[in-house]
Amino acid sequence: MPSASVSRALTTLVLVACLLPLSACGDGDPTGPGTDPLLGTWQATSFVGEGTDVIAEGMTLRMTLTTSDTYTFVVTNDMVGICGELATACTTSGPVSHTATTLIVDAGTSDATTFSFQIHGNTMTWSGSLGGGPVSLAFTRVN
Repeated sequence: MPSASVSRALTTLVLVACLLPLSACGDGDPTGPGTDPLLGTWQATSFVGEGTDVIAEGMTLRMTLTTSDTYTFVVTNDMVGICGELATACTTSGPVSHTATTLIVDAGTSDATTFSFQIHGNTMTWSGSLGGGPVSLAFTRVN
């Protein structure tokens, strides 16, 4: 089980990843050709921190990124504390900003967390630091 600081960081990351897909499902959030390739709904296929892949261990994370610069995370079987101490499933959202290679979850807040990202076809990868430790995530586009 990750340490408390890593759990908080992983929670922020997971929440961002889950929230992004939900917000992209709304009307007016184009995800087709000619739109920002980051926008849409993404399912986490890997979430590694402290040598453990919590997705492989049974956690799920779906993220939606919208044209409104918001993310939505949907989490089940939370293993990193995204949903808080007592909940194992949740939906959370907040502001997000990005450049061509950097994504900031909870942008403009005291919880802002920065990740480097790459998109290749329907696969997106993130790398960064949560709670002072390195983390990496992989996502597959849902829509």
